[in-house]
Amino acid sequence: MQYYNEHAFEYSKKTLPIEMSEQYEKFLRTVPANGFILDAGCGSGRDALYFLKNGYQVEAFDASIELARIAQELTGLHVKHMRFQELSPRPVYDGIWANASLLHVPDTELRSVLALLKAALKSGGTLFCSFKYGESDSTDDLGRNFTNKTCETLNNDLAMAGFTSRRSITLHHSTTPEGTPQDWVNAVAIAP
Repeated sequence: MQYYNEHAFEYSKKTLPIEMSEQYEKFLRTVPANGFILDAGCGSGRDALYFLKNGYQVEAFDASIELARIAQELTGLHVKHMRFQELSPRPVYDGIWANASLLHVPDTELRSVLALLKAALKSGGTLFCSFKYGESDSTDDLGRNFTNKTCETLNNDLAMAGFTSRRSITLHHSTTPEGTPQDWVNAVAIAP
């Protein structure tokens, strides 16, 4: 989290304008109108703000204290400073949005974190998550560590974490906030 704490303003400035309508649509088609959404690893608060403006109830957290502060200023929400591993698994959310955030959870901890997310969803609730596409984990030029996934490995992780209902996993091509072309593995998974 050191990078995000030290570069929170610059990172937010780069990520706020990123177009997410296709991903929002895939996620929200399975979340009830005015439903309760957790933006897990909310970064700048861009997505939480979108959900709020579209009538959803929203909670948000981020592991970077500086990004949580920026997201709180942007959204007006009380944005918690916490890690995924600290989530209380009460089934209260209709949807959990974990866009480009779970990729910072070490692969050895990912299935238990996915199980926590499943436990925090109501029955029939939806998880959206995205990872950089890759056969192995990586570290970028900025010193950030990434848990990368293929469609197959993410599908397996979700199934093993208890997402035994419908799962849709797709590849998506975009550009990182740093301007690098990137393939992403996006998943929409429904809790049983």
